Amino acid sequence: MDFKKRLFSKLLVRSGDRVDKILNDKKVSLFSGIGGKTLEIGAGIGVNARYFSDKSNLIALEPNHYFQSYLVNKYSKVIISSAEKIDLPNNSIDNVISSLVLCSVSNESKVISEIYRILKPGGKYYLIEHIPSDKYWLKIFQRFFSPIYQFFGDGCHPERDIVKEVNKSSFNILKLEKFKADLKDSLIKDFVSGILQKPETI
Repeated sequence: MDFKKRLFSKLLVRSGDRVDKILNDKKVSLFSGIGGKTLEIGAGIGVNARYFSDKSNLIALEPNHYFQSYLVNKYSKVIISSAEKIDLPNNSIDNVISSLVLCSVSNESKVISEIYRILKPGGKYYLIEHIPSDKYWLKIFQRFFSPIYQFFGDGCHPERDIVKEVNKSSFNILKLEKFKADLKDSLIKDFVSGILQKPETI
């Protein structure tokens, strides 16, 4: 397991900035204006920190300890932990962000529930995630090659239906927009960006 984490850290160091540049316009549109206490799940090498002018309330949650050295100078706090059990109190965070993360968690439904738990009433969850293709033949290849992606991509499931999981959650959906991006990956071309809100009264 530790070997896979080390392998993924080396791969992400090489590709993280390139992927970030490709998704830059979507990230600027989605993350601009976010203030308050903000948690990023699956922070990786910290490429998203640059979208926030005020780093004083920016917290990174990252299960891979090999990324810690990349995060300590970009975030006010770094938590080395999985997103399935976030060590933060209920109703304590203003915003949560994730970028290409839910594909690789072990239980995406539980992660979404944890995000819901720690957000304050009225708090928002901002996400950019890849989703299965709407082309039948490509879906077949995504399922077939999923074990290879899981090994080299720290658990990445290219066939995982994030939109379905979001629609099952208790969040109010303020925005959910599908789009395509060319990451130079033959199987991952479809994405979704969204803003979800925890109800003011629950």
